[in-house]
Amino acid sequence: MTPTLLRAAVVGLVVGAATSWAQTVLHGPWSALANAASPWVAPAFVVGVLAPTLALALPAGALLCVAEVAGYYLTAGARGFPVGAHVSTWAVLGLVAGPVFAGAGWLCRQGPSVGWRAVGAAAVPAILLAEAARYAVVLHYRGEAALFAVLAAVAGQAVWAVASSNDSRSGAESERR
Repeated sequence: MTPTLLRAAVVGLVVGAATSWAQTVLHGPWSALANAASPWVAPAFVVGVLAPTLALALPAGALLCVAEVAGYYLTAGARGFPVGAHVSTWAVLGLVAGPVFAGAGWLCRQGPSVGWRAVGAAAVPAILLAEAARYAVVLHYRGEAALFAVLAAVAGQAVWAVASSNDSRSGAESERR
């Protein structure tokens, strides 16, 4: 197992276990962080940013998200909570979302152009904004909606910094225009 895959597995187990714990201790708008998709796919994005190749980022993202499911249900079971019938559903969703967000992370850092890096960088702020909209429009939870909107703005700044920091070509590209 490569170091990237090993890190992905460990981070996934830790995030999953932390989510099980956080669901019982976070209150108010903060509790939404333990019941949302974005905190689970953001680590896959980071794995993609750090992966040396896209071919390694994609399986690392899948492994991370499946390990999150394992960490969550192992911890929940150890704490006496019943393990539901949805384990396989979440694992399949992890197999899809993990590579998507890891691929976006890789694209954000190593995409062939500023445009492609911007597409990759948009993934995490987009899911945070989608969750803000869900909390605002569907659930009518204003505090949670505001939390996810603020996180989207912060994440947007952070990922754009990553996307533009690796752009030694941007000056040359703009000079040619």
